[in-house]
Amino acid sequence: MSSARPKTRVLFVCSHNRVRSPTAEQVYRGRADLEVRSAGIAEYAAVPLTDELVEWADLVFVFSKRQQRIIEARFRDGSDGKRLVCVTVPDRFEYKSPKLISKLTGKLLPYLGPPAYSELTSTPNPPAQPGAGNRNLSQTATAPSAVRSLLALFNNVFSGAWALLAQPSAQ
Repeated sequence: MSSARPKTRVLFVCSHNRVRSPTAEQVYRGRADLEVRSAGIAEYAAVPLTDELVEWADLVFVFSKRQQRIIEARFRDGSDGKRLVCVTVPDRFEYKSPKLISKLTGKLLPYLGPPAYSELTSTPNPPAQPGAGNRNLSQTATAPSAVRSLLALFNNVFSGAWALLAQPSAQ
């Protein structure tokens, strides 16, 4: 009997599979608990999105509401029961640019936790643990001080939002 946890299959989808989704795939590729792929919704995408890819994925990330609507309409049967998440990232970056990597990791952090160390992220991260996206990442010792400051701000904003949502409504 194997005690190894099955890997979560993550699919990143953008329009042409040339910038955002392949960068996200590269950034999260080194995580031992994830199996990642990328595709594009355009028929001439570098890797076109297929029924097989949608069926394969446990979790699908898109970068615009338009992409989300297209997948919901085009892959209705294959996307049933799949978690389809839109993490709005505009299509204005260059492939593997530091700004894109920063934007992607910031948007994906609540869902996937930090990426593994790679030459892309330049920061070693501890191996992902279940619920890693829920811990206070501003206390990660390996994060540069500017990143720790941003993560602390991020944690404070979302902690406040959750506190507001948890309050009973005064109707």
